[in-house]
Amino acid sequence: MPRLVAELLLFFVPFIAYGLWLWATQRSPWLRDHWQRGPLMWLAIAGLVIVGLSLAALAARERHRPGSEYRPAELRDGQLVPAETR
Repeated sequence: MPRLVAELLLFFVPFIAYGLWLWATQRSPWLRDHWQRGPLMWLAIAGLVIVGLSLAALAARERHRPGSEYRPAELRDGQLVPAETR
């Protein structure tokens, strides 16, 4: 769940940045004219690119060597044994 929240926040970064830009340039970010279909489409594409790059970076960072074995977390004698990769 925390990873999903992080990806959603990354998706909305371009929208927040655009709203802050509108505010900083003395334009009202609350007017519909500033949030037409054109900007929304490009902001959504930018958000998807950011999410895709973050997922690719995560996949590249968490690689394990070929032939390694993953053992999930388990309960042994009432104690939680953490997951490990051998």
